Amino acid sequence: MSLKFISRAVLAVGLASVARAQPAATMPATTQAVVIDQSTPRAAVKTFILGMTSGDEAAMRAVLIAQNPLEQKLLDALIAQQVAIARFQVLSNATLGPGATRRLLGNVDRDRNAAIKALPREKEQISGDNATVGEDEQEETLVRRNGKWVMTLASMIPVACGASGTDEESINESANGMNIRAKIYSETADELKAGKYKTVAQVRRALESKSAKAADDGGPTTTQTVKSPPPADAEALARAQRDIETLKKTLTKKTSAELIAAFVPKGSQGYGSYEYFRDYMANLAIRAELAARGADARDALERHAKDATRIMEAVNGPGDTVGRICQQLLTALGKPGDSSRGG
Repeated sequence: MSLKFISRAVLAVGLASVARAQPAATMPATTQAVVIDQSTPRAAVKTFILGMTSGDEAAMRAVLIAQNPLEQKLLDALIAQQVAIARFQVLSNATLGPGATRRLLGNVDRDRNAAIKALPREKEQISGDNATVGEDEQEETLVRRNGKWVMTLASMIPVACGASGTDEESINESANGMNIRAKIYSETADELKAGKYKTVAQVRRALESKSAKAADDGGPTTTQTVKSPPPADAEALARAQRDIETLKKTLTKKTSAELIAAFVPKGSQGYGSYEYFRDYMANLAIRAELAARGADARDALERHAKDATRIMEAVNGPGDTVGRICQQLLTALGKPGDSSRGG
């Protein structure tokens, strides 16, 4: 299980049922305080995983830092969401039992433990006060502040906000969505504690109803958010990751226009299936290759800036289109330059 994959699962844990990006890994069954260790980059990543998956606010604030008001808004919303979901799980375990909770959230302990177990095998590189853990697209970026390693929220925004929601509007939308989910799970946890629900089906209906009402009231659409996905297939993920590594080699040989045409459209890919992971990660790889070309891709990006084709993305994605991605890449480029590889 890769680090970015872990991060997507952790950061988006409220976005589809109680996990909206990748496998439903997240909240543990207890609320034991996390031991905060920022002595090494790898230790800080472990603290991040444990803090986020347990809803430990102190650990989250220790290891994740915001560098501007917009990032702070997202960080505060993210923490509120994780705390609420952690409490929801504890109360679900207490009232419905661990088996019922797994049906709502996925196999929490297994996924969290797998993430921690995989961490020592991840490559750690330190250069002064900067470091990375993992490699390539699975890489986490850290900095050392006052002798302690931390993860900047800026490096996590693409994960927290979906495949490409890195603009201010998307960040605000994601923060608002997290606050709504925090409220939904907090209310439902209170209702569990009061004995209102006796079955998983009742809890699911309650979450869906609250989510639909939030959408009707003008909040981010969350009806799909609270539908519990089936447990993700770890073998399917591993196979998709291998195939994407092969795909990346072919992408470098395509023109920018061919890359844009290769975006996989949104379809009926089932959550957690091989096709889900393959198509979602393929689109990430295509976007990364276009971004790597810089100004060389400008002409092709401009030609497709109004393309309304919806693309396949993680279920916490902002509803991206080909055009939106092209516009964001153009914004990142800034002023026009040479576009010799524009395709």
